[in-house]
Amino acid sequence: MKKQRTLKKVLVIFTCMLITIFYVESINITTASDGALQEKEIMSKSVSISANEISGTEYYIKNVYSGKYLDVSGGTASNGANVQQYEFNGTEAQRWRIQLKPNTNNEFYILTRVGNDGYQYMYSLDISGGSNSDGANVQIYEYNNSSAQTFKISYNSEFNFSIKSACSNYNTAISISTQGFNNELNVVQKNVSSNANQCWLLEPVYKNRSFGQKYAYANTYNHLITYPNCESAGGDCTNFASQCLVATGQHYVDNWYIYKKNTLFEKPSNIVTLRSSWDTGDPAPWLNADDFKWYWGSDNRIEKGEAYLASYVANNMSKIVSETKLQVGDIIQLAYREGDEIGKSHHTMFVSSVSSNDYYIAEHTSAAYDKSITSIAKSNSSEILLFYKFR
Repeated sequence: MKKQRTLKKVLVIFTCMLITIFYVESINITTASDGALQEKEIMSKSVSISANEISGTEYYIKNVYSGKYLDVSGGTASNGANVQQYEFNGTEAQRWRIQLKPNTNNEFYILTRVGNDGYQYMYSLDISGGSNSDGANVQIYEYNNSSAQTFKISYNSEFNFSIKSACSNYNTAISISTQGFNNELNVVQKNVSSNANQCWLLEPVYKNRSFGQKYAYANTYNHLITYPNCESAGGDCTNFASQCLVATGQHYVDNWYIYKKNTLFEKPSNIVTLRSSWDTGDPAPWLNADDFKWYWGSDNRIEKGEAYLASYVANNMSKIVSETKLQVGDIIQLAYREGDEIGKSHHTMFVSSVSSNDYYIAEHTSAAYDKSITSIAKSNSSEILLFYKFR
């Protein structure tokens, strides 16, 4: 039987303030197939990003089609070491520094952490032989400032990117070799197209809240094929909030992850179809609001978690902002109130903007961006709002 987290103060009157830090016990709870990018941008907030915003930091680079990461095979620091896709493991083989070339507007080196001696990056992403051919292999090679190691990064819709190669005069792009989901699938350059297998998500190794904000704005009314569209399977709110968290640099850990296994059920309608096409944890904090609460609210995984009656929030939002100190990239949930306890969480929201007297959120299920928490509290006054401050 699931344990409920009891509030530290008994609910005597509905207007009293309630705060609880989450230190809950661990629990066990069961809970365009062709690869072309979706072009739906209707109503999403306009997003742009400059070369300077991208440059100078490390990323885990995730393929939009497969959801797997750009990876140096075996983590081998040698000329000609192969580049492949692989599930997230957080090793140096998956850490890539994107660096703008001097005196250019949009030409980059992409340097692997593999072989880094603590002072400099030794190896670069490289097109084998400097070939301009469709299908030429991608490898790493000692940095040499050649066209084989020079790339342009183009912003696509839905806050993902194409990585185009200079040695083909930017007519080819870094791509998985075929549309597949297996670890160790090869990475090559392919003639530029709109297929998602040559589009990539940049997940900052170190926290970058503006990336999460931009992802949220670009995808409020979209469903990226990297992730399931769960609108018909009970709601997509936690799935979307989790995507936004990853975009800030909060990386897969424990049961909090999602991978596509096949394209049969990109829009699952129930738990059976979801599990048929998607690999995720069980419990599933990536997808399920209550599982999210029990995962992130336990074992000090976040900096701070606080709970307030929605009726109190509605009339004291400036004080809530001052006390909770959330930032863009944090999370707010709605939970039912069960007597003097925090009941089941049922809706998860990503903080997309902050002012001195309100928080504003982006959400799926009831799709919106920069929606006022004050208005949400007023509309759900009998419930509880949970505030998650991530490190």
